[in-house]
Amino acid sequence: MRVKPGIIITTLKRNNLSVADTSCDLGIHRSTVYRWIKRAATVRGTLSSRNLKRKNTRPKSIHFALSLEQKDTVLNRKKEEKQNC
Repeated sequence: MRVKPGIIITTLKRNNLSVADTSCDLGIHRSTVYRWIKRAATVRGTLSSRNLKRKNTRPKSIHFALSLEQKDTVLNRKKEEKQNC
C-alpha cells in the first residue's frame, strides 16, 4: 500500500533526517524518501509536508479506443476460447 507523503516527511523528521531509518520504518525504498524530500523542500531549506500531494496518474485522454464492432469481435473470440478449453 502507498505511504502518504506527509507520513514520510514526519517520520523523516522524527528519525533526525535519516533516510535509511525512515525507509526501513515505512517499508519503502530509499529513493522514494529522497524524491519526497526534494518535493517537500521549501525556499528556506526546511521540510514542509503541508502541501504535498501525489500526482494523478490517470490517463487524461484515450489515444486508442476500440469501436463497438471491434469490442464485440474480441468478446466473441474470448467466449470461443473459453468454450474450447
